[in-house]
Amino acid sequence: PLSDYRMNAAEWVSPEGEVYRLGSLLAGENSWFWQDGLGPNAMGILRGHIGWYGSLGIVTRMAVKLYPFQPEHMEPEGRSPETHSVLPSRMKFYNFTLPDGASLAKAMTEISTAQISAMAQKVPVFWRVIAKAGDRNEFWDAWEEMTDEEITNTHILRVLLVGYTSQKQLEYEERVLMDIMEELGGQLRRTRQTDQSLLKFADSAGMWMMTGGYMSNTAGIDSQRLCMQTGEILGKKLLDYTPPLMPEHNDPGWFQSADFGHQYYLEFLAYMDPDKMDPDSPRYSEEDRTKAYQWYMSAATAVDATTGFYNFFDGQHMGARLKSPAWHDYAVWSDRFKAVFDPHNISNPPQPFDIDEIGERHPEFITQEVKDAINKAAKR
Repeated sequence: PLSDYRMNAAEWVSPEGEVYRLGSLLAGENSWFWQDGLGPNAMGILRGHIGWYGSLGIVTRMAVKLYPFQPEHMEPEGRSPETHSVLPSRMKFYNFTLPDGASLAKAMTEISTAQISAMAQKVPVFWRVIAKAGDRNEFWDAWEEMTDEEITNTHILRVLLVGYTSQKQLEYEERVLMDIMEELGGQLRRTRQTDQSLLKFADSAGMWMMTGGYMSNTAGIDSQRLCMQTGEILGKKLLDYTPPLMPEHNDPGWFQSADFGHQYYLEFLAYMDPDKMDPDSPRYSEEDRTKAYQWYMSAATAVDATTGFYNFFDGQHMGARLKSPAWHDYAVWSDRFKAVFDPHNISNPPQPFDIDEIGERHPEFITQEVKDAINKAAKR
């Protein structure tokens, strides 16, 4: 389950110094660990996908639900920066090549229906190239040989099985997984039984080695269909912004199932050269900076508004007020909560609307395309 299912109770100090006890803590100091409290739960004020960026006080204590995990330790191995964790015997990775996108999606559905696996995801192809490259030059030597056709025809599903209760559980889930893959034409690839990026973020610094900077510009939870559709549109749209952004050759992004297929997660990343974004850099390009910001603040938001995909990065790189009309004018509620709990706006201003302020200072970052898309969505 996702993290927003796990919050049982919280102690919250508002910007005005009031202490609020939310969730099961309503029943007293000894009631931290219920799944919920009595009656309506005000926890929803705080627990959006991303949160308030410090603009609504601070949570001082919290109780969360933890789920059982297999007891063996993951042993670290290697030397920095080439480090990883070796999986214990009750955990195992599998990489499969599927014939097409439809069979990959079907595999995720069948895995979820069978209620097996701890993780099933499709990652961008360039992440695999990052994992193989020792440095930036090696990455570009390999990536420049890639073609749009090769990316479009690459359908790799990565699965993690965990024997939470026993080795027999792992063996059972493996048999079910192999039956599903045999039916769908999945081919098992060579898979290292080490982890660098799921439970141990040993490769996090390598995430932006290709250009020196990146941003996740669309991420959120929705149906499998909408996640895949939005990712495909974003992949094609990014071609119009390449360069200055790194070529991704129509890659539809990273998506995975969650909560046994009841939800799916999409994340789409774009990579820029920070030196070309920085006015103090000798390599600064105002044209490149404007186009990159138009992608992050306008183009991606226009796609979201067109498909209906709810992106939870508002307040991080897209204006919350800008996109609000396309999503039930939720900024009106943000203003109401601020008026009640922070009437003097003393908690980390101008959040959660600092990106809107950037848009006001740099109107060239906000395109007519995104305005039209939001207005159209607001009327439907």
